[in-house]
Amino acid sequence: MKKLFTIALCLTALPAFACLVRACCDREDRFRRRMNPGAIRIDSIERSRRREAFELAAVEHTRLDPVGEIVLDPASGTGGFLVEAFNHLSKQVKTVADRKILQEKSLSGCEPKPLPYLLCQMNLLLHGLDAPRILKGNSLEKKLTDIGDADRADVILTNPPFGARRGGGGPSREDLEYPTANKQLAFLQHIYRGLKPGGRAGVVLPDNVLFEDNVGRLVRADLMERCDLHTLVRLPTGIFYAQGVKTNALFFTRGRTDRGNTRAVWVYDLRSNMPSFGRRTPFTREFFSEFEAAYGDDPHGRSERTDHGEAGRWRRFSREEVARRGDNLDITWLADEAVADRDEAGEPGALAAQILALLRTATAEIEALQAELADPGESGRGAA
Repeated sequence: MKKLFTIALCLTALPAFACLVRACCDREDRFRRRMNPGAIRIDSIERSRRREAFELAAVEHTRLDPVGEIVLDPASGTGGFLVEAFNHLSKQVKTVADRKILQEKSLSGCEPKPLPYLLCQMNLLLHGLDAPRILKGNSLEKKLTDIGDADRADVILTNPPFGARRGGGGPSREDLEYPTANKQLAFLQHIYRGLKPGGRAGVVLPDNVLFEDNVGRLVRADLMERCDLHTLVRLPTGIFYAQGVKTNALFFTRGRTDRGNTRAVWVYDLRSNMPSFGRRTPFTREFFSEFEAAYGDDPHGRSERTDHGEAGRWRRFSREEVARRGDNLDITWLADEAVADRDEAGEPGALAAQILALLRTATAEIEALQAELADPGESGRGAA
């Protein structure tokens, strides 16, 4: 009854939120178009450049060695991660056999939307991949039981789509232990259960995945049981998704067994007290230099690491500490002194993006509950 009351309250507030979002977006859109008609397009280009800087760093941290590993992006988009992976692996090619493996077996992806699918194909072709293996479809529609052990990925690098799948959809995946309408939580399960034992992943996810209760907590606990979640990076806003939406990068390794793999989570705060990135302050690879030094050379996060203390950006949290937090991974310790002085903090676009993020999370919860009420027996089996 408490959950139903909360949802009813959310539904009552939705019209007001929608009006506020429209007002904010209309206000900023009119202002930006009047002052600079090309600003919206430029912002899109800048965000693309920021993504490229992170994608390159993520690829290098997963150490794609040797040629022959299967690298997968189950939500390819326009192919950013796959392009960086191809460029990285191309430097390691030494023989004709290596080149054949790279061209025919090493990279694969999946993308359901027609335009990004075509752009992904073109992007990879222009970078030298002769016949890109990109499937047109939704990765979440393919059950893990249909994937043989030989086809599981050694490395997964991805940025899953944001929001909830219309109509619930998630509970139809009987192979997912925790059915959910939240696409990020469904993708996260699909990713860590689709890795080979010892396989590694780098995944970009919004903040709500770190703190969402109920199914979210169960998925995070399952992730830390089956995998070694060794590193979490709090990314600056606006690198992925719209300005104002906060994202994180999770780096983990699939365990050889399915129990007790995470002993500690190292968190790097690249968000607090950072400049406002944009045309005047572009987000470049240099901003990752301190993190890369702290991360170390081992792609599985087993290099010697040193906690920088409460005044630093790099902290270690034991599995027991995370459990005492209710498996909440939204961990902060630095006071963001720049927020009060940052002009963007009060911009309508940023506020609208934050409101939309909250609304999408609420929608996912509502759809998940709707699915549970429609088929309580199925839900019970998934949570077992």
